[in-house]
Amino acid sequence: MSKKIKKKTARKTPTRRIKKPREAKVGKYIGLEYESFCELSCLFFCEELMKDGYVEKVERSPSYMLCDPIQNSYAIQLKRGSKHETQTISNGVTYTPDYDIYFTSKALGKFCWELGSGTKWDKNLLVVQKVDVNDKVLYRACTEVKPDFSRNSTTPKSVQSMKWLMQRVGVFVNLFRPNRIFEGLFVPVKYLTTERGTIRKLKFRPKNLAEYLKNKK
Repeated sequence: MSKKIKKKTARKTPTRRIKKPREAKVGKYIGLEYESFCELSCLFFCEELMKDGYVEKVERSPSYMLCDPIQNSYAIQLKRGSKHETQTISNGVTYTPDYDIYFTSKALGKFCWELGSGTKWDKNLLVVQKVDVNDKVLYRACTEVKPDFSRNSTTPKSVQSMKWLMQRVGVFVNLFRPNRIFEGLFVPVKYLTTERGTIRKLKFRPKNLAEYLKNKK
């Protein structure tokens, strides 16, 4: 009677998943608070342009009122006289963009385009509006920073607010998606390396600032 020889099955070695580098979510950079890695990426962009005099300064955007609250005033009778009270029937709606980037005139045509200038807009350039800051003419790009893709995206709601802000106050807001902006312009040096020190994988060939300016001439 022949004995059946049991074949030993080779144990599969479990493959270790390589963890993606954790990017900074909340913090402070160049004196400004950021609430996502996308916002930090925007600050990398501003910092590099400030060093070469294309950006004068960057600051957090103020809040704007898109819709005033609806209130009702009424009188309460007291033993002696009356007093007036106010109640809110419907709350107002506010909108706060992320950053205001103040470009200098040398940035026009390279990194930004002035709204109402009568020239053709290049879609890669940020839209700016001329403003006076301490008797100095600068060009402000108001920005809403968003990721390229997110399952629970709030972008549609923000885009609505951006349009209402332009109509109500006359402030144009740029949708700043880091990879899309960087592909059309340049990639900040600090964005090229992850927090773990590895080279960041991009779906496009990155250009540094010097290379972009050389080709722009």
